[in-house]
Amino acid sequence: MLRFSVFVYMHSCVRTSQLFFPVCRKNSRYGQLKINCFALVNSSLHGLLSYFKSILKQVVRHGTIDRLNATSAYGMLMLFVLLSSCQTNGSKESNTQKSGILLVTFGSSYAKPHQTFQFIDSLTRNRFPNQEIRWAYTSSFVIKKLKEGKGHGSLKGQSIHVLSPREALLQMIQDGFSHISVQSLHMIPGSEYDDLAQTINKLSAENPQLKCALGVPLMNDEEDLKSISDELCRIFSGQLKRGEPVLFMGHGSEHASNIKYALLEKEMQKKAAHFYVGTVEGFPLIDDILPKIKTNHKGISNITITPLMSVVGDHALNDLNGTSNEMFPENPSWREKLEAEGYHVNSILKGMGDYPNIINIWLNHLEKIRIK
Repeated sequence: MLRFSVFVYMHSCVRTSQLFFPVCRKNSRYGQLKINCFALVNSSLHGLLSYFKSILKQVVRHGTIDRLNATSAYGMLMLFVLLSSCQTNGSKESNTQKSGILLVTFGSSYAKPHQTFQFIDSLTRNRFPNQEIRWAYTSSFVIKKLKEGKGHGSLKGQSIHVLSPREALLQMIQDGFSHISVQSLHMIPGSEYDDLAQTINKLSAENPQLKCALGVPLMNDEEDLKSISDELCRIFSGQLKRGEPVLFMGHGSEHASNIKYALLEKEMQKKAAHFYVGTVEGFPLIDDILPKIKTNHKGISNITITPLMSVVGDHALNDLNGTSNEMFPENPSWREKLEAEGYHVNSILKGMGDYPNIINIWLNHLEKIRIK
């Protein structure tokens, strides 16, 4: 396109010389002018400058310049300006970087978590107003379920298409993103987070031009655990003052990062000895916590239970606060087990993603790794 534009422009310069400088038609050097013009289209700016300097030397030496070279000099000067402009614009285009954010969560087929995702999305957009934000789920089971319209509640019957992290990253690359900041919305740096990191490393190796960074999960280090502990003690300050036990249900894992739950409990008990952290699929379980409550908090009748999970999904609705049926009487929920022991149970069904100050911990992680 540039060569064609320059060709048209130089042709107009030559036509100008024919109209206003008739002598050029008879001058044998006119043909050379055309050759010089079109040859310079493919030359470097350095060569163009050299040609223009030779014209100026003629003025310095002889104090004059013939009409042919005047036309040539004018044309070369305009060509220099044109090429310089094109080169500058091209440089700007090549330096343009399209950056974006990818938020990655386990996902859920329940309706309430999708409201939480919208809330997180809103706070993220407020924090990073000039960034495009996209989402991905790490659970292939949830992705398949939503696509087939098998969600729960208001999601039932809706075919919802959600991408996996790899699919979302590939789509962003295809859409021209060169800088992608990925933020994990997982609770601990467990197997889901490890798989996400592996996906990013593999895609980065396949796409050398891509700059991609990954933000750590919520409960990553001591500073995170202290911040979470302080915020949960603030949220449940009423129970803290009354000395009522609060049981937080985490997911749990066989991964070594399961230790984060015990470390968080230790941090919280510096302020609230009656705050406990258990898990559904890790350690400790509710059966490990009940004996401690009976021993350490005699005379207490009220207990609060709440999820230590990003959203209120399947585990919170069923394993924490659900009602077992005749088919599975051996799997009572935490609420049912506590009620069977004679406690009055207060269920607070809010995930960590429903608390702005907790979300900000995730966003602080994103801020640290964000590629600008």
